[in-house]
Amino acid sequence: AIADGEEDLRKIRDLGIGQITIGVSATLCKYVLLPHLQQYILDNPHVKVSIACQSTAETIQGLRDGSLDIGLVGETTGLHDLTFWPVMQIKDGFVTTRRYLNNLSVRLGISVEKLCCFTESPALARLWQDASFLMLNRENISRRYIDSCLQQERIQLSQILETSTMDLLIEFAKIDMGIACVIEDFVAKELAQHSLIRLPICFPIPPRKIGLAWKIQTNPVSQFISAMTSSME
Repeated sequence: AIADGEEDLRKIRDLGIGQITIGVSATLCKYVLLPHLQQYILDNPHVKVSIACQSTAETIQGLRDGSLDIGLVGETTGLHDLTFWPVMQIKDGFVTTRRYLNNLSVRLGISVEKLCCFTESPALARLWQDASFLMLNRENISRRYIDSCLQQERIQLSQILETSTMDLLIEFAKIDMGIACVIEDFVAKELAQHSLIRLPICFPIPPRKIGLAWKIQTNPVSQFISAMTSSME
């Protein structure tokens, strides 16, 4: 039994045999993790990879109670007991379709140009009050961040449709349901194809950081951190 145990430990050391459980939201899994995961699996065939798709809050809790080895999360308050390593920067913004803006401008009696440039405060005030805004639910870290930005500007949205995933926000916006608050990096294709257009706003939304968070840096965790950071450079 001792000899078998020593042999297993030798394989773990020499071949990198192990397992890693990654916590990540559905949005970050699709747009950030998956493009880099295949190469990690090819380079580390002896590591068993498990992925828990869940909210950022659940991932942070999983890191604390030991059910997760590492998480891909947006930077937020309350990470003081975890190590956070940023891997990319993201920018939040508002997008919609030209058709929705055309319909909205007719309803408000304001030209599309004025809605798009936000140069007149009456147009801006009416937009916040009368437009339909597509937002993530209030428990989401990204939604909390946007709410704090709006609160600082003393802006209240009157008509909000909430969803649980950013993919649904994007799809709803594409069928003219309203103005979606999204991470602009994740709608680059839609913006390039003009199926969605960027809606300028009159106040800055500071960029945020996406990164890896962990509590205990095991061998598989170190390998994963190294692989992710090198592939994203």
